[in-house]
Amino acid sequence: MDHLLQSIDAIVAWHNVAGRQGVLCAAADHIANAVGYHYNSRAADHVPYIPHLPIYILCDDPSSVEKQLRYRGGIAGMDFNAIRNTDELASRGIQRALFLPYIRLVDIPLSAEIEWTRYGLPPVIIQHLKNKAIMHNWLMENNFVEHTMNFVACSIEEIPTIGESMVAQIEEMYRDLDMDQVYPLGIMVRGAQTDGNYGAGFLRQLLVDSDGGRRGQIVLKRNGKATDFEFFNDWHSALVALRNHIQYTVATDIEDQVVMTRLLDINVSPGMSAMIDNGIVHPLAFNGQYTEPGAIACTGTCTLTAAIGESYAEQINARYLTQAQTLLSQILERVFTQYHNDITQINGMLNIDMMIVGELERELWRRSDGTHWRDNIARINRQYAPRPYDPSYGLFAEINPRETNWTLAMKAVLQATHRPFTAGQLQAISWGQGVQVVARDMWHLPAQVDMDILRDELLEYHHQLSANEEGFILRMPDNPAGVIMYTPSHDPIRLVEILEGAAQIAEAAVVKP
Repeated sequence: MDHLLQSIDAIVAWHNVAGRQGVLCAAADHIANAVGYHYNSRAADHVPYIPHLPIYILCDDPSSVEKQLRYRGGIAGMDFNAIRNTDELASRGIQRALFLPYIRLVDIPLSAEIEWTRYGLPPVIIQHLKNKAIMHNWLMENNFVEHTMNFVACSIEEIPTIGESMVAQIEEMYRDLDMDQVYPLGIMVRGAQTDGNYGAGFLRQLLVDSDGGRRGQIVLKRNGKATDFEFFNDWHSALVALRNHIQYTVATDIEDQVVMTRLLDINVSPGMSAMIDNGIVHPLAFNGQYTEPGAIACTGTCTLTAAIGESYAEQINARYLTQAQTLLSQILERVFTQYHNDITQINGMLNIDMMIVGELERELWRRSDGTHWRDNIARINRQYAPRPYDPSYGLFAEINPRETNWTLAMKAVLQATHRPFTAGQLQAISWGQGVQVVARDMWHLPAQVDMDILRDELLEYHHQLSANEEGFILRMPDNPAGVIMYTPSHDPIRLVEILEGAAQIAEAAVVKP
């Protein structure tokens, strides 16, 4: 990224979540606006450690984030400021600036008085990679069959009819392979342009009484959350409810496509980020993802060893990492060549989410040997033929052609430790070389906490921790707040201790009635 930082006077960062230019471009307004309000202030994470340049955070209400930005400036030793629009910058003497959006979905108008350099993958490439229906079809057409789940791309309205056909075929496969009493029957449905599981849902038939439901009932979990669920007695009713949920959460005038897949037994679902520097793909190591029990929506991310332990992380890396890095590099090289005349001009961050199947899927694979189920490959578009998955391959879940919780957490650590934003530095963090990192989306604070007092105390706490190359960063200005913690220790208890220390500070910052 060094070449982009030459001869600029300022950096402007924008954490665009809501709106038609944001990552939730295809979400219904009531969803996108609520999520955007909570996360917009994360733009401070976007910025590399550049202490000599002014940093401007683009947001609708600068006054709402000014105190948070002063706190983040105290962490990083940088000058953060909030602005409502880029027209304000010319009067401040800015002539050349670097623009860092969360996702470069479209190139929004910026001040014409300033010479701009835009960071991020070009919009035409983002629109290809972000759309799950397009990507699943493209993967099949480009011979990535081993990494691609069986799927059907269809309209939202078709979910009940196509879903019933899919369920019947999956049920037949489980029954033929004598696994219908052990492998839960289910499907996953995601809006083609959903992000963060907003506009997704899954259905699973209960094999035993659980979570208030009876054996044989179908549970619907909305938006991948464990707490938003409902039980149904038949598949048609459940599929209609799932269709209605997606219609409620998706802007159907913008996106009416969904991708439907079989609900799999997944052992671990690591992410893998990459830095694109002048068209060169620099894949990083796997990172871990946190989900609440019974959920699929990610609520946090971390160094892989912090999520699954060193021993298991070594096994996953040995078996799947090179494969995943090769897969991502091959996908990007083909897409870049297909959509861009000069790939040396492509710069940005992205990630791919992979799925490593669990023991039930492994057993399904073993039992399918010599049967027609092993031969049924995923078919493009409307045909569906369920098949078991070879456990020697990691499965493609999605590509996020943007910054992610993990890439921003790594950038925040580089800021706090005063290190440059380079592929080598990102590699070191992603591998856990000298540092373990955990980023949590939600840190629930006491109801009456004084945020001004809390920020002051947490800044002091961070400086105390930094003497031991550790840190604690508050990411958002309101409650619940996201947090980033890091330590050179490989003992997971140390991260718990850092969080407990911050929790004690939060309790002390409560305003007594």
